[in-house]
Amino acid sequence: MANRPEPTARTCSLPGSAKKPAFSLITHQMLYVGLIVLAVPAIWLGAYLDSLKGVAVWVPKLLMGLGIALAPSGLLGLAYRHFLRRELEQEFRVSTGDLLRQVLVDQLDPELQNLRQASTLVRECERFGVRMLHKTRRDALTRIAEILEEEENEIVIVGSSLKGLIGFGSHDNVSDTERRIRDVLWHRGRAGRCRLRFLLTHPDLAHLRAEPEGRTEGNIEQEILGSLLFLTCQCKLGHEQVRLFYGAPTIFMVATSQRMIANPYPYKRTSMESFCVEFEKGGGENPDALYNFLMEHHFRHVWSDDSVTTPVNDSPHVWKLEDGVRNVQTGQKRLTDMHRQQLRELQQEYEKHASGG
Repeated sequence: MANRPEPTARTCSLPGSAKKPAFSLITHQMLYVGLIVLAVPAIWLGAYLDSLKGVAVWVPKLLMGLGIALAPSGLLGLAYRHFLRRELEQEFRVSTGDLLRQVLVDQLDPELQNLRQASTLVRECERFGVRMLHKTRRDALTRIAEILEEEENEIVIVGSSLKGLIGFGSHDNVSDTERRIRDVLWHRGRAGRCRLRFLLTHPDLAHLRAEPEGRTEGNIEQEILGSLLFLTCQCKLGHEQVRLFYGAPTIFMVATSQRMIANPYPYKRTSMESFCVEFEKGGGENPDALYNFLMEHHFRHVWSDDSVTTPVNDSPHVWKLEDGVRNVQTGQKRLTDMHRQQLRELQQEYEKHASGG
């Protein structure tokens, strides 16, 4: 088969869109001068021929008319090139510049405004120590585990119970992330080098959450008591590390010496479904950091106040762990036989795990 020529690129243009060479400024000026040069001899020759006899009448009139027509055209062309055209070009440049600036302002001003707002938001987040947002506590669990694993000096946890942090039940029945958090708290508690403190809701007040959140009677009490079992039986923490608050929770908070994740309690919903904010501790150069405010008013301010909190082992109404589940006086009427049996099994597992079994 014969070789076919390679197709060449073709351009498509609209009729009349072909580019035409533009006259330069010098070319225009020469044209206008030429009109004047032609006009003067034509007028002179027409006047001369008009004075001669035997010349057709129309010839001198034609020459004089042509000269009279060409001369003004040349003069006006020169005047336009030197005066009027410059003014029109200047006006066009000014108008075009104004239009272009207006278009740019209309297009860029909203973006610049958004950029200014974003810059202000970043500065304010830096000022208040905000580092990250999480839609729910479930979304923040992995980050909580990372923060706890990185900490060697101090861990503070404030909440109703620890169910939304370490789950409830045996180690095999919780998620991988909840198991990671359990392991961190267990190792930190047993090692004794990291200062751990837990401020949980007193079980006497737990039932106040049940009805608004649609919870089964006795479940929240069971969750708190299960959390206390984990802290005392497995982590071997006592009254210096665990206290109970006589009031409804307002915030779930996990804090270390440098980081904090705060999770507010919403009405009629569990805090697991509420957003979380991660803060960084502020130093002397950043006294406005919200870490400092939250630690002071949601923990330190009430931790040592015996009028609103009580150590876990000293409460006359809280389950004395060493006596077993039969002496659960808090919410006694709200705990079912099934709740008590599950707590017994949980206590046995925690004690077995703590002893290395």
